[in-house]
Amino acid sequence: MKKIRHLICNYYILLEHITRIYNLELQVMLIDLSIALDSIELSKQDRNVLKDYMFGMSLVQIGKKYNFTRSNADFIIKKITKRVQQFLIGGDEK
Repeated sequence: MKKIRHLICNYYILLEHITRIYNLELQVMLIDLSIALDSIELSKQDRNVLKDYMFGMSLVQIGKKYNFTRSNADFIIKKITKRVQQFLIGGDEK
């Protein structure tokens, strides 16, 4: 789960440099991650938090932007990460 969360957090940085990435396993993981993120249903707020997180905002910054605590932002990212993981191992429940 930590690996998936790290990929989500650094998605756009990794995507920008994907042509320079010679690790085929990482390329496949990024493609799978992209498919999973496009496939799971998220609320508008969750999608906005995810987008900001993927662009490198910290959880504290996200919390301030949307007027909630860092732990709320962390909960949303953990929830999304878990849904992505579930999708990758066998489909999305929701």
